[in-house]
Amino acid sequence: MADWSAGLVPHVVPERPCPCKQWSKVPAGPDRLNLLMKMWVDGLPGESREALREFVLDPGTSDNMSLGTFCSGTDCAVQVFQSFLAACAASFEIPVADMPRFQHLFSCEKDQKKGEFLRRFCNMGRLHPDALEPVGEHAAVVSAGFPCDDACALHPHSSSDKHRTCGSLRTGAVFRSIAKYLAENDKVSFFQFENVVALANKPSKQNQKVAGPSNLSAVCYVLDKQCDMWSHVWQVDSRDFGSGQQRQRLYGSCFKKNMLSMTLTKAHAICSETMKLLVGVEPCHPTEYLLPETSGVLQAEQSLQLMRSLPAEAFLLGDSKEPSSSATWSIAQLFQSHGTLPCALNVANKRRKLTKQTSDPASPKSRWVQVHADAFRQRGEESLDGLRF
Repeated sequence: MADWSAGLVPHVVPERPCPCKQWSKVPAGPDRLNLLMKMWVDGLPGESREALREFVLDPGTSDNMSLGTFCSGTDCAVQVFQSFLAACAASFEIPVADMPRFQHLFSCEKDQKKGEFLRRFCNMGRLHPDALEPVGEHAAVVSAGFPCDDACALHPHSSSDKHRTCGSLRTGAVFRSIAKYLAENDKVSFFQFENVVALANKPSKQNQKVAGPSNLSAVCYVLDKQCDMWSHVWQVDSRDFGSGQQRQRLYGSCFKKNMLSMTLTKAHAICSETMKLLVGVEPCHPTEYLLPETSGVLQAEQSLQLMRSLPAEAFLLGDSKEPSSSATWSIAQLFQSHGTLPCALNVANKRRKLTKQTSDPASPKSRWVQVHADAFRQRGEESLDGLRF
């Protein structure tokens, strides 16, 4: 039985990047990600910008633009890829036909609603219902999310090595399945994971001794030993990138060791410098995300809520005082309320006759028929024989 508290699992401390420059504010709106990506690409230092241009123009880059996602539940990774390529095309003035081809090969999502969202929004190859099922597609880039507790590959409070590694249990199985895919797929070159800050918390102490490594340390340990990948983890705030909402998250960027052409120390230094170029965007104020009062969507919603709050009497015309089967309703107000009837009227009035029944049901005298009959007579067509209303 391994003694996890003996330091066999290196303790991983996420890096909190400090900006090396101050970026201007990017306005809130549906195009914010595209504008943000374009600003970053345009603002890269000379050598980095030229290296990125060569990477985009390299014919082999398309082989590294295939994406697979595990339990992400969102389209974030897809949007980032698409915005990145669009920003490079615009910044370097490269025709779209000459840009690398992005492919979303697969997603693994157990939640039915999230899976339906991915199926509708993303043009992906295949949707797998569970990460525990075998995945046959070979992606070069993998993006994944997993529960904080599930990520714990080491349960220090258990005396059993079987329970500590969670190898045969559902707990920990999602992350284990992701690690299995990374280890068996030779094409994978990059793995990105996102999780809550609590992933890096140390376990509770017992008898003044550290019980074991953090879940984050366990994740990086498994990626190192089982997947032959080295990891660099940041703790970032969404406001570092100009968001109006504060949200702390861990992001881990993991690379295959056989891709290294330098020392691991230098590789970590490059990761740190790269992130410093991206943070420091002036944050938007939360009010900037609100629709202006002149917005048609907002005015329609306000009108709907106002009409729903009015009593039934507000919809009556003339001397009508109470809502009843013989009351005359204001068509204008009903139209402005988007067809919403007062609560007091309810659905029951739909079954009532709003016009009095004539003595002869075969000869209706509705206002609609009378108006058209008068129109025919004014045109000199006195005979209405053969017309049925």
